[in-house]
Amino acid sequence: MGAVGYARVSTDGQTLDAQVAELMAAGADPIFREKVTGARLDRAQLHMALGAPSGR
Repeated sequence: MGAVGYARVSTDGQTLDAQVAELMAAGADPIFREKVTGARLDRAQLHMALGAPSGR
């Protein structure tokens, strides 16, 4: 069974590519992604990741 992955960057100028590649290599499934500052508490993808079953 794989782990749930979560990739986040703070600004539009940054890319999620390296994080997603590492999560895929580690067998994460699903992988949730978002571009939002860490200071915000309303991170929808993080909340979905925390409630997601692993190993889909």
